[in-house]
Amino acid sequence: MPVSPVFYKNIKMRADNYTYTLLLGGIYLKIYSEASLARSKDIDRFLVNDKQMDTAVYVKAQRGTITLPEEVCGRDLLMEYYRKDNLYYATGRTEAVGDCCTIIYTPDFSEMVFYINEEKYPGMIRNINKVLQLLPVRRILAKYQAFLLHSSRVVAGGKALVFTAPSKTGKTTQARLWEQFENAIIVSNDRTLLRRQDGVFVTYGYPVDGSSPVFSNQRIPLGAIVILRQGKENRVERIKVSKAFRYLMEQTVADIWDVEELEILKLLWMDLLGQYPVYRLTCRADQEAVSCLKKQLKRDGVI
Repeated sequence: MPVSPVFYKNIKMRADNYTYTLLLGGIYLKIYSEASLARSKDIDRFLVNDKQMDTAVYVKAQRGTITLPEEVCGRDLLMEYYRKDNLYYATGRTEAVGDCCTIIYTPDFSEMVFYINEEKYPGMIRNINKVLQLLPVRRILAKYQAFLLHSSRVVAGGKALVFTAPSKTGKTTQARLWEQFENAIIVSNDRTLLRRQDGVFVTYGYPVDGSSPVFSNQRIPLGAIVILRQGKENRVERIKVSKAFRYLMEQTVADIWDVEELEILKLLWMDLLGQYPVYRLTCRADQEAVSCLKKQLKRDGVI
């Protein structure tokens, strides 16, 4: 028999169900699960014992076949997305993770159920990391004025310096140079979560952080964003909003098929760029690159 969308008012969870609270960028994501979910050391830093809840997802075993709408409205590396009658459906792509799960949710995430296809994929989704990986997290973040940027992040002078660039351009290298020569603290290696709160932007870590992860959930005020480019000389320049906007949108982790999400991200970036400096640092991997950027940051009052 086909499975109909079952939401909060109809869901019957056992009295001994398992509850987990993830704190992502100051957003409380509650997970209610019929089965116990394993937790890794990286996810532990983002789990809190708190009754607060901004949004919740119910994790249930799929019983029967879930009928999907006919037309796909979007895809990412792992999931396909459908929409019908004011509901979104997300299901695993056959060539990526198979139909291991189907998530049904309202556009505002007031109701969200994560069905695990346990019969076909026994034990595949039995940890919090996997649930988080498959959830529509980017859209959830956008609802709360937050987004992910491919970047490394250090704390210097009480502010976050966010280094962004394509892979293998030197984000981690520059972060480590600041750690070595300026006693800066590395708090993100590959992804930084930025969020607008009370009219200003703050930064956080994220449980997925590249091949050399740094798992920190510290809330650090944003100081500046630095776009990196390798070069034979060390030089820094503050770049115009229009150029910065185009480049930073490219480095933002986003669902390019979701028009509403992209519009939120564009507005967030324009607000951020109106408040914070963005620099282009053309650099070598040496101490002079740190000194070059530091002089500019001090001159502009960033640190």
